[in-house]
Amino acid sequence: MASVLEVRPLAEQAQAEIRRLILAGELHLGQQVSEDVLAARLGISRTPVREALRRLTEEGLIEAGGRLRARVASLDDAGATAIAQVRGEL
Repeated sequence: MASVLEVRPLAEQAQAEIRRLILAGELHLGQQVSEDVLAARLGISRTPVREALRRLTEEGLIEAGGRLRARVASLDDAGATAIAQVRGEL
């Protein structure tokens, strides 16, 4: 019998958690983020964190700059308003 529960890849879970940290304001706009620090915080290796950051870069939440230079993206007024609305709902 197949399980009803889904098992999501670590990179997908890391992506969701890093997104949550950004939207909750725990990672600030313009803040430098490190794969090593995020991996330690999430209790996983750097590889899924690296993939999560790549995906979040595609979403526009992270500005790429390499392993030691990635930053939480700065947003325009519309983006800041959208984040504020999401935070309000959380």
